[in-house]
Amino acid sequence: MWRWERESGGPEDGSLLAGRIVHARDIHGRRVLTSGIVTMLGMDDGRYHVRDAEPHGAARVVCSEETWPG
Repeated sequence: MWRWERESGGPEDGSLLAGRIVHARDIHGRRVLTSGIVTMLGMDDGRYHVRDAEPHGAARVVCSEETWPG
């Protein structure tokens, strides 16, 4: 998952921590574009419901990305 967050040193809601990477900084807006590994729980009214991935799930994703050709 990707999202813009306020640049406050970490996510305010305590989520998006598994595999967290800061990709870009918006200095003027004082935001950072971050990504993290989540588990999708479902979708309702066009909004996704997610939670941070468990450590074993995040490890599978990272391993898959490292071995994927291209």
